[in-house]
Amino acid sequence: SWFNGEEAEQGALPSYLLRVDTLIDQLKPRLQQLQGITGRSNAMVACYPGGGARYVRHCDNSCDAGSGNRCNGRRLTAILYLNCDWQPGDGGELRLFEPFAPPGRPPLADVQPLADRVVLFFADYRVPHEVLPSHADRLAVTLWYFDEEERRQARATGAEALAEDRLESEAIEAEIQRFRQGRGTRNLRC
Repeated sequence: SWFNGEEAEQGALPSYLLRVDTLIDQLKPRLQQLQGITGRSNAMVACYPGGGARYVRHCDNSCDAGSGNRCNGRRLTAILYLNCDWQPGDGGELRLFEPFAPPGRPPLADVQPLADRVVLFFADYRVPHEVLPSHADRLAVTLWYFDEEERRQARATGAEALAEDRLESEAIEAEIQRFRQGRGTRNLRC
C-alpha cells in the first residue's frame, strides 16, 4: 500500500517519514550526488508473505542523464524494516551487488531485515539488488528520493517509464491483495 504520511491513524509512519526526510536533508550538503534531491515518493509499505516470496535482481532507476530504460528520476532508496522477530533462516535479506556484476559473481552484502534498521543506497546502476526468498512475513517501508532535473527529463521523455512504474505499483498491490486473501489482515505490528 502507498501512503504519504498524512493519512489518519498511520501510527508511527509520519514520524518515520519526517526522520528520514531530515536525514536526507542533512546528507545533501555533504554528498554531491544528493544535492539535486527535491522530493520523494509516497511510502510503499509492503509485506512479503513468506513461502519463498522474493523480488529479482534489479535497479530502481536505470537513468543516465534523464534517459534510459526505466528512467524515473529516483536517486536514493530508503528502506525501513519492521521485522521484530526476524531470525536467521527467515530469509528476505536484501542482497546488494557491485555495478555491472555478471551473474555468478558473489554479492557485496546480504542485509538482514531487522526491525528498526534503515538502509540507504543509490537507486541507479550503482546498486543492483534483490530480495532473497522470504520464509516468514517480511515487512518494510520503502521511499525513493528524486533528483529534480533527472525526474523532469524522465517525465519529458519517459511516458513509457512512468507507465512501467505504474505497472510495478499495480503488481505490488496485487501481491499485497493475494497475501491478504491467503492470510487475512491480521495485525502484523511488533
